Amino acid sequence: MKERIFADFPDRSTRVQRLVVLPFGKSVDIAYKSIKVRFFRSLITTLSLVLAVSFLSYTDVSNDIANGMLAGGNLELRQTLIRAGFDLDPGTTNVAASPKQRWIILLSLLVCTVGIVNAQLMAVTERFREIGTMKCLGRSTILC
Repeated sequence: MKERIFADFPDRSTRVQRLVVLPFGKSVDIAYKSIKVRFFRSLITTLSLVLAVSFLSYTDVSNDIANGMLAGGNLELRQTLIRAGFDLDPGTTNVAASPKQRWIILLSLLVCTVGIVNAQLMAVTERFREIGTMKCLGRSTILC
């Protein structure tokens, strides 16, 4: 006869497995809160990207327009560009990004990057609780 080491526990065939079921209302509430939080976070991330790219595009387009104005050779247009804030030397025939513009673009892209990294870190930090709840309920993989 086979001797059992753990006589207190029934063998696998008679063991009853318990299944923890999350109420439907609670699961809908968790899903709604998760979507709400993630929606605003993704909205902020998207807006920061759009603002950074639009600022970069604005500076490139304004330089292209200024180069087009300078290509005509009209002195009045050249004076208008100087009054608008472009740094033009007397013999300059094209406009390049000034160091000030490059610095502002660099800072705006840095702020955008910090915002995106912050949003991603917060998303992972806030999901710890949700992932733990799913694992406690027996879910082996979490769908993102």
